[in-house]
Amino acid sequence: TPFTDVTLFIGGQYQQGP
Repeated sequence: TPFTDVTLFIGGQYQQGP
């Protein structure tokens, strides 16, 4: 879920996005 930088609790991954 590359929407925010705190997606680790949503999709289980940590990505930074706009």
